[in-house]
Amino acid sequence: MRLRTQTKDETEPGSGVPGDNLSNTDIGRDEITTALGTNKNALTDAVRTVTGQTPMEYLRGMRLDEAHRMLDSPPELTVEAVTFSCGLSIPSTFYRLFRRQWGISPAEYRKMAESKRA
Repeated sequence: MRLRTQTKDETEPGSGVPGDNLSNTDIGRDEITTALGTNKNALTDAVRTVTGQTPMEYLRGMRLDEAHRMLDSPPELTVEAVTFSCGLSIPSTFYRLFRRQWGISPAEYRKMAESKRA
């Protein structure tokens, strides 16, 4: 299991690359520990030692970073579509977490990014 997003080439049919786990809303600590062949405590201890966060906080941060990157790009996807593409299943939760992380809403951030491109 890899917790990252894929490039366009990797998502092509027949590429042999496993599905995009970052966008999988069902990924949780149990799935990660099973894939790594470890237990919850060992996973939590290892991730906390390296990042200072719990595994789920770290995963949520990765998802928010990916959403941030996607919102920097031309608006091919709606903010709601970005939410789901990054593995967050509830748009209101995404808006709240994004605002907490960057101090503005995803829609405000997208407008700011668009004005910088113009």
